[in-house]
Amino acid sequence: MTFGLSNALSLIGGSPIQKVSSAIFENLKLAKTLDGGSITGLLNQVLSGNLSSILQNPLASITSTLTSTLESSVSALTSALGSEAATLVSAMTGSGGLSSIASNLSSMASDLSGLTSVGSFGLQDLINQDNLTSGFFGTDVPSALSTAVAGAPLTSGSLLTSINSEIGTITSAVIAGTQTVASGTAAVQAYTTQLTGIMTNSTNAFSTLQTSLPAMSAVASLGGALGSSSPTLQSIVPMIVQTSPLATLTDALMVQISPSP
Repeated sequence: MTFGLSNALSLIGGSPIQKVSSAIFENLKLAKTLDGGSITGLLNQVLSGNLSSILQNPLASITSTLTSTLESSVSALTSALGSEAATLVSAMTGSGGLSSIASNLSSMASDLSGLTSVGSFGLQDLINQDNLTSGFFGTDVPSALSTAVAGAPLTSGSLLTSINSEIGTITSAVIAGTQTVASGTAAVQAYTTQLTGIMTNSTNAFSTLQTSLPAMSAVASLGGALGSSSPTLQSIVPMIVQTSPLATLTDALMVQISPSP
């Protein structure tokens, strides 16, 4: 991470409007640890090997299957149509083609599952993403920052399964002449674009949150300062916060401190 969780939590000190944001690490809903007892066996497995003894990449199998399907399709297309199928063959297994992008997606899933650390973000980043977004936003987490978007590479198995089936259908149709090479190529490129979008959106979700943490923490701290018992802080906050945002902070603070009905 570019901005550690401990740093974020230290910036959120005080009594911020989102109470969960001020929780110590152990109280964050996905940051709890299990001590000994029932997980001793798992801990021993990790000690004697590594995390690969208990973790798995949910895309590994289907990515392998898709790769094989694409290779078989390329072989069949080349045999039946020769150079006429060149654009479709390239879209399937060429540089930047579907096979390559699916492999990249699987690699990202491997990182997010905790098995590898080749890319920029991993399992701890995914857990922190959920902790921090729910802490700051509660139930109103922006879709682009959601754990669902950040972790989408891990949940893309059904999509890859569907694509794998469609590749076979496209190949058969093109060879039979019921679908043009151009149409088949466009369909394969659309799948490639879809997978690329999943990776891009995931990366953006992590990067945007981590880049914005200092500013978001400052806003949360201002809410805490506004309700502080310190007269000095109470007088300073209205001086440095613009009128409309100050009204929002004040209203939110009033909701928080008002007794429940």
